[in-house]
Amino acid sequence: MQHIAATCSPQRDAPPGAPRSQRDAQLDAIHAWGTPDPSNLNRLAGVTQPVLVANGDTDRMVPTRNSHVLADRLPDARLRIWQDAGHGFLFQYSAEVEAFLSPTNTSDGASKESLT
Repeated sequence: MQHIAATCSPQRDAPPGAPRSQRDAQLDAIHAWGTPDPSNLNRLAGVTQPVLVANGDTDRMVPTRNSHVLADRLPDARLRIWQDAGHGFLFQYSAEVEAFLSPTNTSDGASKESLT
């Protein structure tokens, strides 16, 4: 929560053109989401599809540790953390992400390892 408070405090201005009420509603949602409810995390064990959990290692919007928590609780998860990348890792490393997601990529889709 300290991370959220540092990046999304009520003292910061809303983005240009966005009403403060919109910013305040987003802050309320972030704070509610940030309150742990173990039963919600336990439900992830019921997801049976393979899932790719991807994130940048310097993401300020979705802390990287949350990606690890998510991948640890999904039975068939593959975790990929992009080094020196933030929330927009898809744009920072578009060619690498495309190659990684290519059908010709033969890496194990069920691996729980962080592919860094």
